[in-house]
Amino acid sequence: MTYRRSQEERIRIVRLFYQSGSIEAVIEHWGLPNPPCRITIDDLITKFEETGSVADRPRSGRPRSVATQENREIVQQHYQDHPTESIRQSAHDLNISKSSLHRLIHELGLHPYRLQHTHWLFDQDYEERRRFSAWILDCHQNDPTFVDKIWFSDESRFTLDQTINTHNSYGLYYMYD
Repeated sequence: MTYRRSQEERIRIVRLFYQSGSIEAVIEHWGLPNPPCRITIDDLITKFEETGSVADRPRSGRPRSVATQENREIVQQHYQDHPTESIRQSAHDLNISKSSLHRLIHELGLHPYRLQHTHWLFDQDYEERRRFSAWILDCHQNDPTFVDKIWFSDESRFTLDQTINTHNSYGLYYMYD
């Protein structure tokens, strides 16, 4: 298994090597779990002698071109103007791939959330809820199996004409932390 060493561990390896003068002494004097292997120590010393640093060398490959400051500002402004627009539609409008747009949204600290419809609570509702709670507790004291006889459903509404059913409908809204 490859274990990635932290900057502090790399510096400690180099110091131990130059203090002791051998790879075996570094392994012997490590004193922590997961001592470095011989190849790791040898590669790290070679890198240090060539570059004077234990930091990683620059990665090869094509750099990310979408995560520019300009694109971050464009995406941020876009979601301020269109907070309910889907990722797919936004990616199409902004001419950015969906995966890049996801990455930019995450970097900007935007989070999707689902609107939740709630009922208004009026002053008389509190007394009704208190009476109902007292009734349920009384029934449970008289019959401990009472609550097992209640059927709960996750449906939001039971109507014959299905005029309003927001159970499975949601929009994608974005908010900041």
